[in-house]
Amino acid sequence: MNSSSGENVLAVDGCTVKVVAADRVAAVHERMPAAEDLADTADVFGLLSDQNRLKLLVALLDG
Repeated sequence: MNSSSGENVLAVDGCTVKVVAADRVAAVHERMPAAEDLADTADVFGLLSDQNRLKLLVALLDG
């Protein structure tokens, strides 16, 4: 942010809208995978987040 531009900036700490399309939120909530499944998926993506780990996994798959 450039404070010398002379523009006034209003900081907003949060959203003023409490509920948007409650029926859609409920539908997504119903289809949400179980917490354990989400944790397992996050672990897999965590393994893939490091370039060296990904290289090792590719080497193991090709070897």
